[in-house]
Amino acid sequence: MTTTRFKEYPEGRVSSRSTSVLRLERNNRDIFQLNRMLCCYRCEPRTYERYEELTALKSRLLQLRKSNLEIIADITNGEEPPKGRLGRIRTQLLEFNELQRRVEDYRNPIRFVG
Repeated sequence: MTTTRFKEYPEGRVSSRSTSVLRLERNNRDIFQLNRMLCCYRCEPRTYERYEELTALKSRLLQLRKSNLEIIADITNGEEPPKGRLGRIRTQLLEFNELQRRVEDYRNPIRFVG
């Protein structure tokens, strides 16, 4: 799976609409893949705490996906000014990276052998 990263632009330079939409669409595909990973048999929770963690991760993935779709709709309709759009996209991608890290931590917990 590829990690979506936000490229820093010099002050005043704004990403094009198509580039922003492509990034968010790629991000949505990655969110879908993360959700599928959480549905595999390896991720079945064995304790109530793990069940709560899994439920929270799935819920957050759904929220992030809905937010991505809203931003894509705003961009394609031209409703959002470029400066505000970049801030929202950056926030989305940073939240996705954090959520991706949390899913990986859930899937591969550290096990101590003692």
